[in-house]
Amino acid sequence: LETVAIGLWGRLKEKKDQVLVLSDLQEMARNVDTFSLADPKGLPPLLTLPSTLGSSDLKLDTMFEASRNGGQKQMFIPAMDRLSSFAAWCFESQEVKGGDTTVITSGHSLYFRTFFQAFLGRAVEHEAKKKKIANAGAVALTFERGVVDGKMVYRVDPNSVKVIYVGFE
Repeated sequence: LETVAIGLWGRLKEKKDQVLVLSDLQEMARNVDTFSLADPKGLPPLLTLPSTLGSSDLKLDTMFEASRNGGQKQMFIPAMDRLSSFAAWCFESQEVKGGDTTVITSGHSLYFRTFFQAFLGRAVEHEAKKKKIANAGAVALTFERGVVDGKMVYRVDPNSVKVIYVGFE
């Protein structure tokens, strides 16, 4: 959360946007360093963030909205369950309902590589399916949904994936 706050500080400070903490975006791995340090509906310790941002009066409870943070992810739940839940959130949540919406998402590179593998399509060859987004990297994409054979499906438009900063490694 510190990384996203630092990376988006200009926007957060100017527009007073909130960072929504969504459990579905937790890292995919099971290593100990991927465990959540936050309790459900809480934030992890962000002790150095105010000094890093040069804002001693920083109000973390207004900068971050953690009501959708379930705390530690459940182990042995298929990654696709969380990916699908996030995909549905992108189109159906109160924050994005009402049309053309830009969702800025921050997280771990393994999560996003898995996201691309799931939603770029099996027949699509793309570096995003094989490589991770570099640390501090940024990528833009168009995410779409539709009904196929009566089932809601999601996809990344392969032609929309654009490197904004650094790229894949």
